[in-house]
Amino acid sequence: MPSDGDVSFSDWIGSSESFEDQVSLPRVRALAAMLGQDPQHIPEFLPPLWHWGFAYEPVTPGLVGDDGHPLRGGFLPPVSLRRRMRAGGRVEILGELAIGAGIRRVSTVTTVDEKVGRTGPLAFVTVEHRIQVEGHEVI
Repeated sequence: MPSDGDVSFSDWIGSSESFEDQVSLPRVRALAAMLGQDPQHIPEFLPPLWHWGFAYEPVTPGLVGDDGHPLRGGFLPPVSLRRRMRAGGRVEILGELAIGAGIRRVSTVTTVDEKVGRTGPLAFVTVEHRIQVEGHEVI
């Protein structure tokens, strides 16, 4: 299956982006309240999977596409197919994230597979996310 125009999606394999953040107490309290938990009783370390509330690039409404995702391009290949979705994932927790910790997320495109399905062309982009604290991977 040919890529969009003269673009080879395999050129994006290895591209990456990073974002730094802090596991701030106010945001942890807001996340707890959103999840129906008491925002005044916060543990010393984030519960598993709460890292998803941190180390992401905020996107203004003007930079969001019709599909609800950030506009195409950047470190991800510029696939022009109509819809995007998450198809799966795995999480390995290697350490804990303490409240107040400075963290860094590094995301890297590891594979781009183009296929043709019953409804037409598909592109599967695999992205690996690693969360680090002081240079040590924790997620």
